[in-house]
Amino acid sequence: MKKEEFYLLYSKWDGFHSPHTPEEIAKFPWRCSGCGEVFDDVKQVDSVIQNTYLSDLPKEKPLTSSWLCGGVKVVWEPFIRAIPQPILDHNLYFGNLLGQDGKRIEGWLTYRCRYNLQLRGTGKGGTKVRRITVCKDCGYVRWGAQGPFFLYPAPPADADIFLCGSSTLFRESVYQYLDMEQWRKKVYVQKIKVADKPLDGLDLPPFEIPRDLKWVEEHPDLERC
Repeated sequence: MKKEEFYLLYSKWDGFHSPHTPEEIAKFPWRCSGCGEVFDDVKQVDSVIQNTYLSDLPKEKPLTSSWLCGGVKVVWEPFIRAIPQPILDHNLYFGNLLGQDGKRIEGWLTYRCRYNLQLRGTGKGGTKVRRITVCKDCGYVRWGAQGPFFLYPAPPADADIFLCGSSTLFRESVYQYLDMEQWRKKVYVQKIKVADKPLDGLDLPPFEIPRDLKWVEEHPDLERC
């Protein structure tokens, strides 16, 4: 039986700028002040951008994110609406992208997923993972893996779309709805497979949101920062 594959979609384009200072962003109530990750129980996130950068939101870059707005992920609505609404309702939390006048910018949405996964890597260049750390405030675990990338274990079965850092991971059965013939030169796509065992040989948490605080407690030697 063929294993289901996953597709990682990402953009190298930081699509917008925030009118907030880094100090103000660090104090957003929906975001951990220690590591910057969005809290587990937060769903909709509305984000404000500088009006002067509205011209820098080209439709040909339909999927992006911006650290300057607290790491918020942004999607061009016609792109994501190709997926049937019941699937979107089950997997994603949408918010509004606002101008400094407080008005919603048509055609763009912020989004969150129920789970945030981190890719693992076999370390072809010599390093499998860089600096595993635990946020001392909220327990979020992060690391930097070096490809080729893989997933282990399989992503939670109760979801089909996942955040992976600045990228978004789609289960194959959902990815097929996206009109990638139209977007293939505008969105970077990488096929990711699920491994039968941890190919990096590392003991890492299976997924991070909801945060696995029990795993954190069992690893007291990890760097807290």
